[in-house]
Amino acid sequence: MQNYYVASITRESVTYPSEKYGFAPNIDYPEYKFKNNLSKENNDVYDMIREGFYRLGYDKENYNTINWNPLGEFIKPGNTVVIKPNWVMDYNPEPTLHDMNCLVTHPSVIRAVLDYVIIALNGLGKVIVADAPMTQCNLDNLFKKQNYNVLLDFYSKNRVEIEFIDMRGLIRPENTNKLQGDKAERNSYEDSVFVDVEKDSAFEELSENSLKKLRALKNDPNAILCNQKKGRHRYSIHKTILEADVIINLPKPKSHRKAGLTACAKNFVGVNVRKEYLPHANIRSYSDGGDAYNNKCLFYKLYYKLNDKYWYEKAKAYNPFSLRIAYSICRRIGEKICHEPFYDGSWYKNDTIWRTIVDLNKIVYYSDKYGKIKEDQQRKILNICDMVVSGEGEGPLSPLPKVESTIVIGESVCAVDEYICSFFGFNKGYVKYIDYIEKQENIFEDDIYIIESDTITSLKNYIFNPKKYIHAGRGWHGYIDKI
Repeated sequence: MQNYYVASITRESVTYPSEKYGFAPNIDYPEYKFKNNLSKENNDVYDMIREGFYRLGYDKENYNTINWNPLGEFIKPGNTVVIKPNWVMDYNPEPTLHDMNCLVTHPSVIRAVLDYVIIALNGLGKVIVADAPMTQCNLDNLFKKQNYNVLLDFYSKNRVEIEFIDMRGLIRPENTNKLQGDKAERNSYEDSVFVDVEKDSAFEELSENSLKKLRALKNDPNAILCNQKKGRHRYSIHKTILEADVIINLPKPKSHRKAGLTACAKNFVGVNVRKEYLPHANIRSYSDGGDAYNNKCLFYKLYYKLNDKYWYEKAKAYNPFSLRIAYSICRRIGEKICHEPFYDGSWYKNDTIWRTIVDLNKIVYYSDKYGKIKEDQQRKILNICDMVVSGEGEGPLSPLPKVESTIVIGESVCAVDEYICSFFGFNKGYVKYIDYIEKQENIFEDDIYIIESDTITSLKNYIFNPKKYIHAGRGWHGYIDKI
């Protein structure tokens, strides 16, 4: 039996460092490469990530020496290393705080990880920071607002080449993005590799009729109808991901309206070039075999028909504004008359999004660079979770901040996500992809161990701290987060 170790580093009242010193450490560690760049303010985040590597025993023989290379366990000189943060949106519409630190991966986390990647590569190889946020996200705005540009400037001045890539194949016309120059307002598949999971897909067990009702909401339905069929479950994955030797996954764990939880596995939704390839819900009622809403409702049924027509026309470059008004009215009437508070699969009975998560994780782990699923794992994965501030409530796009003062590190997506469920006070039974992937990978709860400071505890004996409790979104509250 293989054991899976998860390092959980928690300190009291941790805050993110400011951008003033480029998110540098305030301690001159023996292995630190940029001796001319030390912070004059405390940087707990850097030290916690470093401690996590130590707790996991990475290169323990050289710890606290100039030769310490913790990520040498994963990265060899000449490798292509992809850092995968969460850049979901450039603003938080939550009406009270509009907090960004609970929405996206903080640049101080990226800085610490990049420094250790640079050590491991030893001047040879490629480093890429990449994500595919929401199509309406303005990455220029996000980079300025969250000071990611400080990272670009720092490494450029130190002659370290770091490539930042926007992996979206579609950006809504009202947004611009200078990261890829003339591709800013683009609608293409040029960087996409089409990967078919075929009969290994988590959707394969559904009926043909159910597959026809899957939708990537707010997108052209044709993409789903053409690519989610019996024996065919196809996704458009950015070539950067498939060409990577190592992926370091940097999620922002928080509550999620459709999946219940977003953490390591859900963060890989951001490797997909085209969002219209990602099933999010089955647009029938739960009583009709779907999961978009609960009871049969004529107005909700009409809402989805009009919604489909609107996005069909939108895909043809038309702007059928009257259809948009009509489907919005139908939804509001359905909510009032049919007393249906949930729609678009934003509740605990969503049986679709977890299958998408499973398929994408299958691809990230097992697809070769040509898009063929192999039996052997194709690249190494390390997960480093930014839980200094997590998000609760209506995540992933409108969360409230919850200070957790924690960094979590582990190699197994499922082991880390199952621990985060316990940490948040969530019932993992509602996070359906965990059990599914664990069965595929032969991972059991008895195999998962949590390293907190100098103690190692089996996950089955983990004691939940009520102070760390995360309030789930309203479609999940009282179910996934029922203590």
